[in-house]
Amino acid sequence: MFKCKSLSGLILFGLLTAVCLTGCRGETDNISKALSALENGNTDDARASLDEAVKKEEDEKLLERAEGIYDMTQGNYEGAIDHFNKAISLSNGYVKEEDIDISYYLMAAKEKTGDRQGAIETISAILGMRPKDYMGYFIRGRLNIESDLYDDGIRDFNRAVDNAPEGPDMYLRIYEYLNSKGYDEAAQNYLSQASSLDYKLTDYQKGRIAYYHGDYEAARDYLEKARLQDDGDVILYLGMTYEALGSASFAESLYKTYIEAHPDDVAVLNRLGICRMAINDFEGARHAFEDALDVKGGGMRQDLEFNLIVALEKCGEFDEARAKMDEYAKHYSLTEAEEKEKKFLSTR
Repeated sequence: MFKCKSLSGLILFGLLTAVCLTGCRGETDNISKALSALENGNTDDARASLDEAVKKEEDEKLLERAEGIYDMTQGNYEGAIDHFNKAISLSNGYVKEEDIDISYYLMAAKEKTGDRQGAIETISAILGMRPKDYMGYFIRGRLNIESDLYDDGIRDFNRAVDNAPEGPDMYLRIYEYLNSKGYDEAAQNYLSQASSLDYKLTDYQKGRIAYYHGDYEAARDYLEKARLQDDGDVILYLGMTYEALGSASFAESLYKTYIEAHPDDVAVLNRLGICRMAINDFEGARHAFEDALDVKGGGMRQDLEFNLIVALEKCGEFDEARAKMDEYAKHYSLTEAEEKEKKFLSTR
């Protein structure tokens, strides 16, 4: 029922190349302030800076881009699409790096509205301009599979691994995605390819591969070695490994100790909440999810919001859970499990 860190999921802000806002056609001071505020989760400050940018007639194209990003944070994806299209139209036929960046946002906004075909067309246009964009192939592969175009999706995944930097990471990303969608045989194929690469694997990569193979003792040993690197993702996998080994309480203490030193790691906070749910510490789980949601610009908001709803329900806070579920349903398309949770809460 819970949503753990989507290990194949893509946080759009983190994927896109940052576009320089200096030395452009016009002034961009307030646009820069707005984007910085959005990154930190300060939407009110962002709105004020954008309004000031409009008054001062700052760079129109970058302003349209920023307005689109703002609309996405507000769940106004149709409005975002309008802004991104306007920004692209201001290119006058000359494609620049910022146009690729805007197109990625446009693709994401279209997907959020349920327009997968439109999203595929947009990412295909990007790939037409950047034929070695391995992340673009991964995204299009995912969109194709979610559009019941399995063969097209697999072809794109193969292009992604062909163009990705050497190593197992893209194989593992594809494995994680296919496994999450129930394509076990295809997922295992990519996992096997990652395992057999003629490439010096790190302890972290070995640990992940062992974890996915279900060899939790080997995963634990590799990840304990990798833990010396103080990497949040290592702690995430190590904790999940201890959970799989039946040591949920130890995993909880592992996450908790890490969070004391890294309080803004939303992925580990999310996992801490899930782990606490497993040991029936529902109040502790609630606090972990709330702490993660309080991290400005931390990402994973959809997963965290739903997990908090479930935690509130388990705590018996039905009115609050129902109110948050109603708000959640306004912004996201509900999965079968989420529809079930919404129906359950409506009866409480």
